Amino acid sequence: MSTFACVAVLPAVAGVSAPPTAINGQVFIVTRGGESVKLGLVTVRAIPESAVRAYLRGKADRAARERIGLALEMTGAQDDLKRAEERVRVEPKSSTLSFPTDAEEAVDDTRALLLKYAQRYSYLDSAAFYFDSLPPSTAVAKTDADGRFVLRLPRGSRVVLAAVSQREIAGTFERYYWLCLLPGVVQRAPSLLLSNDNLTSSDSPLSLLKTRH
Repeated sequence: MSTFACVAVLPAVAGVSAPPTAINGQVFIVTRGGESVKLGLVTVRAIPESAVRAYLRGKADRAARERIGLALEMTGAQDDLKRAEERVRVEPKSSTLSFPTDAEEAVDDTRALLLKYAQRYSYLDSAAFYFDSLPPSTAVAKTDADGRFVLRLPRGSRVVLAAVSQREIAGTFERYYWLCLLPGVVQRAPSLLLSNDNLTSSDSPLSLLKTRH
């Protein structure tokens, strides 16, 4: 799935209420086979840049603190697993019993707990973690069947455009996220392309957020 954000700077004239500037864009993904897939019905939100940057800093700090706690919990669980596995190795098991022993149940439970910790740790590195509660929007648009959208924003404003989408592939869902900067002063209505090139998981210098997935 994907989420996209763009920072746009729109010029303002002092003392004059200028008409809003229309920002045109398109959301699409190019598959490994080279097919261009246009993403319709994607909600694109405009959020003040300052609010987004403060929000991202707060989320990054929270993720760092939680990783420390998870690392300690995982270390303790790994020690518990070793002890439980040793019990399974040395304790006799009745050949007439089909259900697991207490030691075997302890191994299964501890492995499940370690998997839960690992999944949470991975989530903290994902775009989904950062997009779960973004600041309020000042403008919203939705893409059409061709993946195109139009947002009308006040001149002189600095905003981030945020969007999330997903696509089903062979019974599983692939998610896309973008956080793309549009630096400098916009002299005319810009055209924005949200694609593989500026996903948060890409190496694009325009991406405001860098994530593993």
